[in-house]
Amino acid sequence: MGNLGTQAENFVAAMAARHFFADFVHVRPSLYRRRRQRELCDVLVELDGQAIVVQLKVQEDAGTRTDSQQARWCLKRMKQLGRQASGAVRCLRSFAVRTENPIRGEVVFKPGSLTPVHALVLLDYSRNALAIPDGYPRRTKQMIPIHYLTVNDLLSVSNYLGSTPDLLDYLNQRARLPAWATPELASEFDVLAYYLGHKREISPTLSRSDFKGQWALLTGPHRDKLIRRQKEDKYALIVDRAIQEAHNEDTQMEQHIPAELLEDSRLAHGSESYVAIARQLNKLLRVERREIGKEWLMKALLARKTGESHYFGMIGDQGRCAYVFLAASGTREERIKNLWNKLGAAMVTFSLDQGVGVSTCEFSATELCFEFLRLTGVDTNDPVLREASQGTFGPLQYSRVGEFPDDSQLTGLPTDKDVQDALAEFEAEVKAYEIQAKYIAERETKVVHINEPLQRRCAEIDNVDAQKRVLFYTLAAAHNAGYKDCPVCILSQQDV
Repeated sequence: MGNLGTQAENFVAAMAARHFFADFVHVRPSLYRRRRQRELCDVLVELDGQAIVVQLKVQEDAGTRTDSQQARWCLKRMKQLGRQASGAVRCLRSFAVRTENPIRGEVVFKPGSLTPVHALVLLDYSRNALAIPDGYPRRTKQMIPIHYLTVNDLLSVSNYLGSTPDLLDYLNQRARLPAWATPELASEFDVLAYYLGHKREISPTLSRSDFKGQWALLTGPHRDKLIRRQKEDKYALIVDRAIQEAHNEDTQMEQHIPAELLEDSRLAHGSESYVAIARQLNKLLRVERREIGKEWLMKALLARKTGESHYFGMIGDQGRCAYVFLAASGTREERIKNLWNKLGAAMVTFSLDQGVGVSTCEFSATELCFEFLRLTGVDTNDPVLREASQGTFGPLQYSRVGEFPDDSQLTGLPTDKDVQDALAEFEAEVKAYEIQAKYIAERETKVVHINEPLQRRCAEIDNVDAQKRVLFYTLAAAHNAGYKDCPVCILSQQDV
């Protein structure tokens, strides 16, 4: 693929990483076959052992082609990419796959460790809707669904769904359609609108015509519902931020874990543990993140006003994992020990043998920090633990959370004006922080450029990719987060 194709792959991966996080998006992964290395696919999205294979093709001279010429180009490349996607799915099951991830570095997946669940064929096409011929494959020989989408369609769907499990659910529903009902290329907005408006279900009895006009219906008569949904989704940004920080916490948080907790064999720690925590949090659906963010924000407000810790727990991952979210003042050591107690109590109360907990002091952009814990193998029948856990959590409250706020029937979740005001305050702080923060640091090398408040003097600063960049308002905040001063900046200071 030419330079334009490579740029397109990088762009699609960068946009996908905004919603699915760079930890789980891999560009041009390679496989080893007969001692030879070759490219598996253009982009690989993975979560919890499941993988989406993506094949992409762009037009280098799209502006000079007529509608009919673009359609012919599309149909020809569509069939070719479908075959390539089938081959990638087959190889993913049988060979080791290596990739360079911008966050995790080199990652190697052993043969069979990833299960392909969907294949996406992405085409650079933006003209009239185009019917996909009946003879084009809808599934691989391994019965993995193949979806034909435009690049814009995928990015738009990703933007509205906002998480990997949401995208997987959407594709699972889409794959229920028979071949003769396959949506036309460049008509995905209608399919998405039908999915959102029908409680996230796509019936296998639908025909292609059932999708016609659905987007116009959602953005016209039901526009208010869509706007309210987008406003509510802002609460999910709080959980997104925690997931983004999870992989970056291992160096600075390990030193704050109390010694007595490090002796607990049930506590998983180290860099691999934080990857596992990020994975577990990333399993939360967008609607779950929305309600968690709202409740967590209220707990942070209470913690700020009272000076005490406030928390809540939930069961997620299809009833397999306990989650605890805590807000409290005090030192990081105190919050970690508090979180450890609450997480253990939640696992005993809910009778689950794995749990993930996240704590924070408050949702202030300039002082934002999270603590993460993961516990496994807790003996939920231990009478001592059960007695110690009594009263920590009340009885479970069951809630039905809808795609749109009007569809939800929530119990015990805050909806008052304080939450709205707190979210607005948090967003304003983040915006102001991003404008005022002058110290630029690099995630991979853990260095902070100390001269940046005055002028761009460090020769290395232009090499810092935006996804690997961290902003700090003060050098002290950078040092507290485990970053060291850039040696190049130090030398330039000495020269002056």
